[in-house]
Amino acid sequence: MKKLLIPVLLSTGLAVSGTAGAGVLDAWQLNVPAPFANAGLTTNIGHIDLQGGFSTVVVDTTPSGGNIAVGNTFTEAGGIFTLTFTPENSPGLGDFGPGATLANSLQLNLAYSGLSGTVNNINGGFLDFSYNTPGVGASIGLYDGAAIPANLLTNFALITPSGGQQAFTPLGGFQPNGTNDLLAAVFNSIAGLFKDSSGTSLDTKILAGQLIADVHTDNKLQSETKAVNPDGTSKDTLIFTSNGSLDLATVPEPESVALIGIGMLLLGFFKRSTKSGMAA
Repeated sequence: MKKLLIPVLLSTGLAVSGTAGAGVLDAWQLNVPAPFANAGLTTNIGHIDLQGGFSTVVVDTTPSGGNIAVGNTFTEAGGIFTLTFTPENSPGLGDFGPGATLANSLQLNLAYSGLSGTVNNINGGFLDFSYNTPGVGASIGLYDGAAIPANLLTNFALITPSGGQQAFTPLGGFQPNGTNDLLAAVFNSIAGLFKDSSGTSLDTKILAGQLIADVHTDNKLQSETKAVNPDGTSKDTLIFTSNGSLDLATVPEPESVALIGIGMLLLGFFKRSTKSGMAA
């Protein structure tokens, strides 16, 4: 398959260029080529529905003797499926059902490994964390169906800010639910995969590093396992399930713009839940 390749500057961090007009894409299109299972053109996408996610988060709690504390680092791996998409019905990040219909079927898999980050703050019953961006060794891919790695459609590179919140207890335990937001630049994509509402290819945006995936999930903690080794090292392994959405957005052109500013613009559209969490 012909793919578009753009450099990902892991050593210096991703930055993009652009003029005014950054914003969420409405009624965009996904053009999956043959012989993939989802081959064909899907139009009028408000967002892709993410369902049945499963993540393993391992926190290095060595300095704090088993309990999670500010400054602890973590790694994460997992995946989340999509069976449907929600048609465009509201400008921006506000589209609502029906997503789960036969007409809106879209079977994809968002898989990730090697993600890493840091616990930044524990305050008022909530734990805040962020991902290392760009994450050296991190892999995020969107695949056709469940086949990995043969059916790769596109890759993503995390950008700032990506992270979330998790309800937290004074004794170091997690409450069941949370939220997470990932921003990621689209790269290494099959040519012509993404189109705007008019059917115009977004390949030029990808080549310029200006097409961004905005992934939001609501998560539920399934298990927590603490381990303290004889040598004093310790870790906390957390298993989460998650559901959410994937939107696309474009960022501006001419001068270089720090992605943290763009990230804050995009995340501002979200209606934040009062419950928050730690897995993608």
